[in-house]
Amino acid sequence: MKFFANFLALPLLLLPAHAQVFTFTHDEMLKYTSRNPFDRFEDGRPKVPDAILEKVKGLSAEEVWAVLPGGTQVRLDFVAADGRTHCIVLPFDALSGLLMTLPRMLQSALDAQFADGSLRLVQRLGTWRLEPMQGDSGVILQLGTQDGFEVAFAVNDEHASSLGAALLAPPSEQKADDNKATEKRRPH
Repeated sequence: MKFFANFLALPLLLLPAHAQVFTFTHDEMLKYTSRNPFDRFEDGRPKVPDAILEKVKGLSAEEVWAVLPGGTQVRLDFVAADGRTHCIVLPFDALSGLLMTLPRMLQSALDAQFADGSLRLVQRLGTWRLEPMQGDSGVILQLGTQDGFEVAFAVNDEHASSLGAALLAPPSEQKADDNKATEKRRPH
């Protein structure tokens, strides 16, 4: 039960968030948008035609993706470089696998750009919620960003206790490698 008390400190200890902010240089922009068929701005950014921008301007999430009847498939809509609209229909399992793979893909791309591994894609915490796991010890920890992305984790008692203790430690005592014994990163 002590770990629940430790989690109560979570919103107080997560502010402020520290992360590196970066922008692409002109050459990096050319490299990472090499398949761009359009003219470019001086800094290398693609000049996407107004007609394409107008097609996607003001679209809500509901207009660019939808859960199909029955909930077993999801449709993703997008505008291609030629301005035509297309869609991809993914089964739930494929979408779930993609969701779990995208963060690793993004981190691998950042690691390729910054060999020292110092750069992370970081979002500000918007919401968090703890709830007991049904039929098991531990909790479900749900974290959400300010723009609505949410992810949930099953946290066993041991991890909850160590996470709670880490959150209670003053920020000046936090170290990036405090959790090396239990951290498991998959190879890229």
